[in-house]
Amino acid sequence: MFSGNNNDNWTFDFEHTGAKVYLQTVDNDAGDVDIHIFGTVFGGKDTGPGYKVGTTGFWDLDFTYTDGVSIGIGTDGKSLKVAADPLIPA
Repeated sequence: MFSGNNNDNWTFDFEHTGAKVYLQTVDNDAGDVDIHIFGTVFGGKDTGPGYKVGTTGFWDLDFTYTDGVSIGIGTDGKSLKVAADPLIPA
C-alpha cells in the first residue's frame, strides 16, 4: 500500500502467525479463468528492518485477476505459474 510519499510505505506479511491467504481459481466455462486471492495478512508502516510501532495489525486482503489470465504447471510439475493483469475492486 502506498500513500504517494516514498517514505510512507506499508507492507504485508502473508506468512506471519495468524495470517491466512487463499488462492482460488474460477473457470468461467468460456475458456476464461479468474484468480481470486483473499484472506488476512499482517502488516504496518514499513521502516526497512521492520514496522513502525503502533501501526501494525491484521488486514483483510481481497482481489481478483480477471483479464489476461493464463495458468500453467511449472517445470517441476508441481508449482503453479500465473500470468495476469489485475483488477482491483473499488
